[in-house]
Parts: sequence; C-alpha cells; structure tokens
Amino acid sequence: MTREEFADFLAKLKTAKEFGQDLDAIVKEYEHRNVYFYNDGCIKKILASEKNLMLTTDLINAALNLVGSDRISIDVQHENSESIFNDRLVLYVARLTSGMVKAGEPARLENLHVVSFQFFDAFKESPNYRHTVQLRNQEQRVYFDRQTVTLIEVNKFLRHKEKFAGDNSRIAQWLRAIDALNREVDFSEFATDPVFKVLQNEVKLCNFSARYMLSTMMRDVEQATWEYCGGLKKAREIAKEMRDMGEPIEKIRSYTKLSEKEIREL
Repeated sequence: MTREEFADFLAKLKTAKEFGQDLDAIVKEYEHRNVYFYNDGCIKKILASEKNLMLTTDLINAALNLVGSDRISIDVQHENSESIFNDRLVLYVARLTSGMVKAGEPARLENLHVVSFQFFDAFKESPNYRHTVQLRNQEQRVYFDRQTVTLIEVNKFLRHKEKFAGDNSRIAQWLRAIDALNREVDFSEFATDPVFKVLQNEVKLCNFSARYMLSTMMRDVEQATWEYCGGLKKAREIAKEMRDMGEPIEKIRSYTKLSEKEIREL
C-alpha cells in the first residue's frame, strides 16, 4: 500500500477497535495486501527480525558499501517539519554516540553509521540522491572517520526515475523494489532475486497482528491523513493568500502551522 492507503487502513483499524468490532476480520480482509514499507513500525519489524538478517545486511551494504559489524541505525523521515530535521538528526547521532561510553570510562567510540531515508531533498541543487555526511575541515579532509550519516533522498530518486534508469547500483535496485511493493505493481523484475523474494513475502500484511499495528504504527495516521486528505494543501493555500496580502510571517505561521521556509517558498 502507499503511505496514504496504509494510513487509511490503520485509521479503519483504530475506528473498529473504538467500536468493539472484530479487528482480526479487518486484517483478514487485507491480508494479501502489502504494508507500507517506510512506516516506522513496518521497517523496524521487518529489518529487526533475526530471520531477516539477510535483508538487513543487503540493504545496509547497498546504502553504505559496507561490510562489517559496526553499529548501524536506520531512520525514515517523511517531512522536514519546521525545517528542523538537520538539528534532530545531529541530536540523534549525539545520543547514539554518548550511549557508547559509560560514565568514568575512557572515551573509546565505536564506528557509527546512520542511514536516513528521506522524502524531502536535503540537497536540492545536487544531482545525487545519496549523500555521505562526515566531520571534515575546510580542506575537505575527514577529521573523524568513525561516524557517517548517509542520506538517501527517496523522492528525488523516484521523481527522476528516467534520469536514474541506468543506475544499477544495489541501493537503486532496493528503492525500485520497495516502490513497486508499496504501489503493489508488477514485481516480476525482482522475482528472481533471492533477497527481494524474501522482502516480497515479509511486507504482506498477514505477517502483522492488529495489536502490533495499533500499538506501533498509528503515529503515521494523523500525519498522512493531514498531508493526503487536503489539510496541508488547504494550509498552503491560506498561507499564500495571507502572504500576498502582506500579513506578517509570524502571523501566518501561527495560523497555518507551516514553517517560515515553507511559507516563503510558496
């Protein structure tokens, strides 16, 4: 399912629970559908499972060209809300780093690789969809090579699929395979790949219980509903009208809940 379709399904499940309806019957109705892979609860359940180690290893190696046992974290961000994603990501890395050393112990840090799948463009002017971020000096020399943040701009890749048609890297194959599964279109292109064959089975909704979905996936419902059911579009229309009338940015922000950057780019 696409993100909005999956959000609608979860909302239906939530409503059924509130009215005491049979949740298992609803899940049964959708059991042959695919979940939305990039939902936090879905991606964690699929990739954190020990039996799916092959999937996780293949995806990580595809994103990082990495082989080894370093500490790795996967993150998904659909919106750069209030334009604070950079701050959030740096804080996230800092917390992972601080957790490596106990109080009073020598500061010996492990290798840390954070992979973030983003649905907005961190580097709009760049022709690349995969970016490696490290601490460097003014001469672009790496200062500390044991921490790497890899940004995968998913929407840029999908928007320009013709441009990247000749990209046969493993991460490009992963992005195409996930997109095909989310949209539930012909998957024959990937059917002979043993990794993607496992992925195709693991994204089936029948692998997820109603209890798990309600407890771990509901965070995506309100956001996706807001984005795809007109709330965001209406807010942008109002913000543009207020801006064109000369209203102060702070007033527009307060009224529409959009960021200053979003308002200025309308």
